Amino acid sequence: MKWLKSSQVRLLMLLLLGSLVFTACGSEPAAPADEGETTSEAEESDAVEESGEEIAEDAGVTIAFSGFSLTNEFWLSLSNAAEAKADELGVEFVNLTSEVQDAEAQKAAVDTAITQGVDAIIIGAADSRGWDDTLAKAEAAGIPVIAVDTGIDNDYVSSLIQTDNLEAARLAGDFIAAELGGEGTALVMGGTVGHQTGDARKNGVQEQLEAAGITVIEEWSDWDETKSAEVAQNTLTAVPDLGAIFVAFDPGAVATLSALRQKDLVGEVILVGFDGLPVGLEAIAAGEMHASVKQDSERMGAESVALALQIINGESVPEFVPIDGILITQDNVADFLAPAEEAMDESMDEMALEDMTIAFSGFSLTNEFWLSLSNSAEAKAAEMGVEFVNLTTEVQDAEAQKAAVDTAITQGVDAIIIGAADSRGWDDTLAKAEAAGIPVIAVDTGIDNDYVSSLIQTDNLEAARLAGDFIAAELGGEGTALVMGGTVGHQTGDARKNGVQEQLEAAGITVIEEWSDWDETKSAEVAQNTLTAVPDLGAIFVAFDPGAVATLSALRQKDLVGEVILVGFDGLPVGLEAIAAGEMHASVKQDSERMGAEGVELAIMIIQGESVPEFVPIDGILITQDNVAEFMGE
Repeated sequence: MKWLKSSQVRLLMLLLLGSLVFTACGSEPAAPADEGETTSEAEESDAVEESGEEIAEDAGVTIAFSGFSLTNEFWLSLSNAAEAKADELGVEFVNLTSEVQDAEAQKAAVDTAITQGVDAIIIGAADSRGWDDTLAKAEAAGIPVIAVDTGIDNDYVSSLIQTDNLEAARLAGDFIAAELGGEGTALVMGGTVGHQTGDARKNGVQEQLEAAGITVIEEWSDWDETKSAEVAQNTLTAVPDLGAIFVAFDPGAVATLSALRQKDLVGEVILVGFDGLPVGLEAIAAGEMHASVKQDSERMGAESVALALQIINGESVPEFVPIDGILITQDNVADFLAPAEEAMDESMDEMALEDMTIAFSGFSLTNEFWLSLSNSAEAKAAEMGVEFVNLTTEVQDAEAQKAAVDTAITQGVDAIIIGAADSRGWDDTLAKAEAAGIPVIAVDTGIDNDYVSSLIQTDNLEAARLAGDFIAAELGGEGTALVMGGTVGHQTGDARKNGVQEQLEAAGITVIEEWSDWDETKSAEVAQNTLTAVPDLGAIFVAFDPGAVATLSALRQKDLVGEVILVGFDGLPVGLEAIAAGEMHASVKQDSERMGAEGVELAIMIIQGESVPEFVPIDGILITQDNVAEFMGE
């Protein structure tokens, strides 16, 4: 996914846009122009291509293009094909498309192009409505307009190039009907209610299914991945024997996999999308989706430029150029996946480091370990010339973290590094990342989701065993120890607690299990209560250094500082200073600098199409009063 750098026109668009939120795929076309042309589709196509070839290099011609958004794979492919055709014919091509969908900003950009006197305008409308004023200006200026993919209900539009969505969707309907053997129930999701493209796709599938005797549940996705997943989840709950799901756009179909995974129905429920985008093709190849109907975005982009040149040169053009859909299944996906992957690889090879944007979301900005890790990641990004966006919240907030990552996905970053505040509940967010083709790397804390490309993590269990062995030796294999993890069920905190606990119990030491919730106040309270209940407590372990240091208040009250063995985890300055002062006995250091830098390096590798290891273990280092001086200066 690229963040395209701009020409002067794109810069103007960014200034117009300001801060925007991207809405998922789906344009808002009106009904196409009369399809009752006497010229066949093949003849029209040949005529368009021949005309384009006859036009020699014309340095005086400028064609403006405004599509749905630059963060949508279909529209990126279409605009790239249009630009390539313009380059081939020696025509100046100005891409007005905004980074995100915004109907009003699109019209403002087209108004500007009209003022600047371009020779023709190709529009892929974000909304088919409300174009009368803009097209009146184009007509007054004598600038022809072509609509692509999305019909605009205005007589001044010279031609519409569009997939025949109804017929294409019938291919999908026939496929599902055959797979279900003419029986059962299917969920069929269109776009938004009344949306011509989405309705045509829904209706085409529905007609074929009902004709085959299959019960259809009608729904709408609103061209939104989250809505698609929610509708699928609710329907699967209400109809446990659901046989098939159709969603009118591939990212929405892929998003429903989260609901299917929860019910262990991936591959069992027939899943079909529309567009033939890489994200859909990959799911088909993986056996998770069954089919998609491909739109020929490359042909649509190229023919729109050729048609524009014909009009500029005074030639007549057909009012409607229908583009056939192609059914892609597991039987033929390899024929389409290889070209898609090659195009993606070429795109990645062409992407300079300065064109990349990596988003980072850590645990919190008030935690020394995470501050060190994020600073290291940012420094590595600066060294590599990559834009770095730090989404980390001031304090730990799992829901706010997911919301920030959702926003980054919407804005189309190239990769995301996540240090999860809670390892659970990421399925919806990562389904969006997968649908958008944005790779995700986890750092420090594992996330239980197959879409995560790599985990960079201290081997917390083994590192905690170092702490457990140290405490056991200090206690001489007897007595009682308080062992505090993070929050219940938190993968990192549990590994640290378990590693210490296993070694202590193996040595014959009684263990009191508790949880700190990664909170200093809670850590101090638990220590205070335990020391009151168990006056001869021999040791305290807390899964993070600030929590361990916080327990010193309880130890001071009972004059036990230095007497009770106190061990933390992270090797942060606050812990090292307490060890050097004789108040703490040890900590296990995590190499936060290495983890941050490697997170950025791995992200760049994935963006460039390279393979990365699923797990990058980082060794822990036991710091005690004997060696703390070696680490104090770091």
